[in-house]
Amino acid sequence: MGLDKLRLVSHRRPSSDFMDQINAELALPTDLRRYVIHFRDPKERAVGRATQCSITTKNRLSPFFYLQTNCFLPVNAGIVHVLEMNPNNFHHGFIDLCSLIDQIFGERSSDLSISRMDLNADVEVPVDYFRRTLRIPRKRKSAEYQKWDGLTTHSNRGLTGFSIGRTPSLLRVYDKIGEMKQLKEDISGLPSILTRLEWELRHRRCPVRLFSEIEAIADVHPFETVQIVDTPEIYDFLNDPSGSLKNFIYHHLAEQYGGHQAIRILNHNRNFVRDFKPCLIDVSDLKDRLQASYLHGIRRFFSNQASDVRSTFERSAIGSWP
Repeated sequence: MGLDKLRLVSHRRPSSDFMDQINAELALPTDLRRYVIHFRDPKERAVGRATQCSITTKNRLSPFFYLQTNCFLPVNAGIVHVLEMNPNNFHHGFIDLCSLIDQIFGERSSDLSISRMDLNADVEVPVDYFRRTLRIPRKRKSAEYQKWDGLTTHSNRGLTGFSIGRTPSLLRVYDKIGEMKQLKEDISGLPSILTRLEWELRHRRCPVRLFSEIEAIADVHPFETVQIVDTPEIYDFLNDPSGSLKNFIYHHLAEQYGGHQAIRILNHNRNFVRDFKPCLIDVSDLKDRLQASYLHGIRRFFSNQASDVRSTFERSAIGSWP
């Protein structure tokens, strides 16, 4: 939890020691190598200072990373080198991340910039609940994820996740336990319901732009703009026909299209808050739980501890769905 994917851009070339290490790998039989190396020019057989290639750690090896050397990016002038990894899977958190950067580049240069970071939180709330209640103002696009065969439950109703927005600021909400089952990962000891909310932030939307400032993400509130709009499924058409009709319409639209699109439909005259405010339920505690989950993972990471789901899950920190 906390910091998932991180993409760094460097104008500094990988160190000669790292290049020697990769070339030593190339001399080994393929099945004994720790890295998968792809050259842009298939005629090349060794990695040099000007070589364009990608280097990926083989599955199940730690720390896992992806490095692309000598590439051209539209937002940069000149040649850059792109390093991508999932810091929450590092056994010793931040210190492992720093060691990896030092291993590849020799030292951490001051111009090492961040082009993408994914910030997330895990809570014991069904993904279908978020689908029916979650909204982000000024976001138009939304999409639902393909349903996975065999993972339909009462809590997710066959929905594995959905997204709101688009690059460079995209929110994904998905069934984390369902994803782990799909990847055949061990889920023993974890709750049966665990939903992940994850912001994919790129370029100007990253809360920090330089790696030297990365510890500032401990002060970020990534879910501040998220709105959770819930109304009671109680209808008293005899004594409260107006309020009951509003509840009925909202729940029907949210069930059909999701909460984000339902509110867009009902807000066509810009009066949704005024018309529906008397019907809304206070769910501010759920946003507090999201922030607590995010901070729990971030604090573990900067304390040089693992921040993956199994390491960070504590019922007292995340809270449980009643």
